[in-house]
Amino acid sequence: MRKISNNIIFVIAAANFKLLLKFDNGVYKIFDYYVFAKGKQGLVNDILNNLKLFESVKIDGTGTICWPNGYDIAVEFLFDNSESVDDDIFDGIYAVPPPDGKRLMIRKLLNYCDEKGVDPLNLTEEEMKKFKK
Repeated sequence: MRKISNNIIFVIAAANFKLLLKFDNGVYKIFDYYVFAKGKQGLVNDILNNLKLFESVKIDGTGTICWPNGYDIAVEFLFDNSESVDDDIFDGIYAVPPPDGKRLMIRKLLNYCDEKGVDPLNLTEEEMKKFKK
């Protein structure tokens, strides 16, 4: 039986409106924001219509994600409505084409962040270059 609440410990936004989430129980999941937000109005739709806003997702003080426009999604909803990530995803490159055409080596990025105790969103551009191919 899973814990009622699994806090998110980091999030990476992909250009295709998907979020790679890591929960404090060690589980990785992918949340498809596009599928979730399609046809909705208000703050939800504002994010869907603005890639920069979508990419500005952060972890808030309650262990879930939020955006600067004030919208957040309950951590339980994210956990229950996200796809489990296959271990295979970490054997190579997670193939979501970023705007610069380079691919992000997720396993190396996550290992580096775990070793350094830093959030991937707080890495410098120089640090991020190590993980782009």
